Amino acid sequence: KAVPEFQDAVFLAKLQGFLTALAARYDGDPRIAFIDIRSYGNWGEGHMYPFGGKGLTSDEFRRHVQMHLDVFKKTRLCISAEGKAHAAVYDWAVQQGVAARRDGICGNSDGRETARAFGFAPGVFEFYGSYSWMKEQGWWDGKKDKNGSGHKLADCVENGKPSYIGLSQGGKEALKFLEAERPLIEQLANRMGYHFVLKEAVIPQALEPGGQATIKLAWLNEGVAPIYVPCAVAVALLDANDHPVDVCWPEACKPAAWMPGKGASEDALVAFTKAARGEYKLAVGLVRRAGDEKPWVKLGIEGGTATGWYGLGVVRVR
Repeated sequence: KAVPEFQDAVFLAKLQGFLTALAARYDGDPRIAFIDIRSYGNWGEGHMYPFGGKGLTSDEFRRHVQMHLDVFKKTRLCISAEGKAHAAVYDWAVQQGVAARRDGICGNSDGRETARAFGFAPGVFEFYGSYSWMKEQGWWDGKKDKNGSGHKLADCVENGKPSYIGLSQGGKEALKFLEAERPLIEQLANRMGYHFVLKEAVIPQALEPGGQATIKLAWLNEGVAPIYVPCAVAVALLDANDHPVDVCWPEACKPAAWMPGKGASEDALVAFTKAARGEYKLAVGLVRRAGDEKPWVKLGIEGGTATGWYGLGVVRVR
């Protein structure tokens, strides 16, 4: 075995070169949700167990994190937040927008470590071992061993508020997990992260061309976390083929503020300037940012169009 000297000048120089090259290629790549910080510790988990070696002080570890933050300006970073000696570093990191990951879910972790990121950044779950192995241990079903390991995934989700959960260990094991736990997976897919439900909408019967009108929208986030990706509310007038004719983006609507388990009532001020006189379907959608006309976040309700708009009713522009 060879345990690196994580604070050695040569190690840090090589790390800096690697991070700079990695960021030049992948920072801002829309295919990537986050990039792990794994520059320190066994398995990159910020601890030296079981191989030993010289660990980092909190200030030295913070430097490692800052090196990543200095080059990744667009793509979110993620850090394994399980080393108890560096709790203050993890708390600082999530406040910089770094996601918190816990390796060991359902085994020696009940998920609580990732809750430190709640409101700042996503939580990320990685299982302790393969699904089949944890079933054999009894851990998956919450059977505790002599060390206290063994936790049900649904309970871990409530504790840690994750936005991402890995699918076991990939390959055949992941397929086995999907086949055996389909009902649980479907349940948690609507519980982990955000899950927005439009509970009520009050709309006008008619609109004046270019005039302002107010739409009352009542939302509920039935997930365990807020949304951490860019998101804005768009209101559109759709034609008979469900194509948007005119779109506006009410400033009063703030999806990032829709917190879990709490209703959000918003008065959306709309003004349509492009639509000709006639009847339209008034619809709402969640887009990346104001100015976009293509919804990219689905709502937890029925009735969406193929392109992600949700009809609120028929209105006349008169």
